[in-house]
Amino acid sequence: MRECARSEVVIQIFLLDSQGIVNLSIIGRTLPNGRNPMTSQEQEPQGYVKFNELTETLQDLDERALVLTLAAFAEDSLGELLSAFMIPSSASKDLLTGFNAPLGTFSSRIKACYAFGLISKGQFDDLQHLRVIRNKFSHTWRPISFADPAVAGHIKSIRFSRLQTQYPASLTQKVKSSFVFLLMELQVGVTQMAKGRSAKFVGMELSAGVAGTTFAEKLERASSDVSEELRKHTEATGEEKLFFDGVLRFRKDKLTLLWSQAPPAESWKVLAMIHKVESHLKDRPPE
Repeated sequence: MRECARSEVVIQIFLLDSQGIVNLSIIGRTLPNGRNPMTSQEQEPQGYVKFNELTETLQDLDERALVLTLAAFAEDSLGELLSAFMIPSSASKDLLTGFNAPLGTFSSRIKACYAFGLISKGQFDDLQHLRVIRNKFSHTWRPISFADPAVAGHIKSIRFSRLQTQYPASLTQKVKSSFVFLLMELQVGVTQMAKGRSAKFVGMELSAGVAGTTFAEKLERASSDVSEELRKHTEATGEEKLFFDGVLRFRKDKLTLLWSQAPPAESWKVLAMIHKVESHLKDRPPE
């Protein structure tokens, strides 16, 4: 971290992951009291508006409010990380939001992010400690503090922030510095998902080729099958029509495989059959 003119502070961060090192910079301005007056409009290009808002919010909180705020921000960040990672779909959204969403709790999101390889073992352990501490503060109306042995033990097990160059003078300082850094890591993870690191389809669907020993035999068989299937599709109605929609989609997969095997001089014949199949499916309901 280096200090610049007008109290500007530039924090240069190297994101370490399995794909190499990514150099990032987070820029902010600080006043003598440590507050960051930078506006959302100025900060938005770096994508750390929420992070700056968090650091502002944490300034004057008591221990209970500090823990609940950090846990709430962590839960939201984990949800954003999962959402950015998963294939965009209503199924993915239902996992994260709504009544009884499987990944709608702090605990389930911590476990899911670790299981999907989105957070490290150290981050997982720290978040689990935060979750336990959050529960101890939120599930009692009696006075409780970081000095409570049941809480202090978890705080002592939390890793120190790698940005910290001064030993934390109190448990409160350790909680704040450690989790502000961890939450910054989560926010960086969200931005990295938008750069092509999200989940890819890795499942499979079975398909079959066209019967025949030589390409000429396969082409002749495919031509005959396509003509017959197109005729049946044209004549069918109702549920039977939907059935033959599926037959033609499967046929298109077979033809695509056949086209990949075609000699250059014969490939246009396969493409012509593919176009015929596509024209029949053009105005049909999606699969």
